[in-house]
Amino acid sequence: MADNQKVILKASKRAVFGKKLRKMRIGGEVPGNIYGPEYKSQAVIINLKDLNKAYKVAGETGIVY
Repeated sequence: MADNQKVILKASKRAVFGKKLRKMRIGGEVPGNIYGPEYKSQAVIINLKDLNKAYKVAGETGIVY
């Protein structure tokens, strides 16, 4: 990844939890959580294709916004 390249990944708030997530995964969406030191944990859902594209650019240790 180039030093000046900023990787942005779109995520939506998630209202589905537990076993119901299976249908979302089959539909090509990935559940996740965003958290930080002074940020309340937020459940999100991300499109699998978008996640794969961001991963290819950012790699395992890159920052994704």
